[in-house]
Amino acid sequence: IANNYGINLSTAFSSQIDKIIIAPILGFELLGNYALALQFFVVLMMASTVAFKYLLTQESSGHETKNLKILTIILSVIIAISGVFVLPEIIPILFPEFVTSIDAIRIISLVVIPATVVLLYEAKFLSIEKSKFLVIGKSVSALILIIGFLTLGIQFEMNGLSFSLLISSCFQAGFLVVSNRIFIRNKMKNGETV
Repeated sequence: IANNYGINLSTAFSSQIDKIIIAPILGFELLGNYALALQFFVVLMMASTVAFKYLLTQESSGHETKNLKILTIILSVIIAISGVFVLPEIIPILFPEFVTSIDAIRIISLVVIPATVVLLYEAKFLSIEKSKFLVIGKSVSALILIIGFLTLGIQFEMNGLSFSLLISSCFQAGFLVVSNRIFIRNKMKNGETV
């Protein structure tokens, strides 16, 4: 229960901290551009989110999901690349007042890949009831995001905020990958089946 509460708390904190930091320090215009970029990110993550919900039920039931995970990663790479090259062509047409956020949207499109990896490992760890890894990963990721906002955001504004999100997501994905390997190695040392 404590781990699940920690996951919910760190997720809510991470999703709201941008408004607390960006608006007073960098201004509402930058916050608006960043919020628009995040809306594109949410749309780009739709397929990965659907895959996460399906994988969570399948892994909890003990079904093999390796092929679906590979397909989800490949799809996330295609979506990220599409976001990098297609969205900058569409934004000036649909949102001409937000052309200043095109580079940031390109960067945030790349976040789809590590965010998808995070979702895949979240499904795995939740299905085996090892959510402590998720709490640690989300908490440190939120800390990295705050530090990035206060350093890169102040120095590079919109692109700095986007890079902060990318770095934070990459760290969280890397942490979960390493945690999974350590967890599997420890299970193998104890003679348990993986």
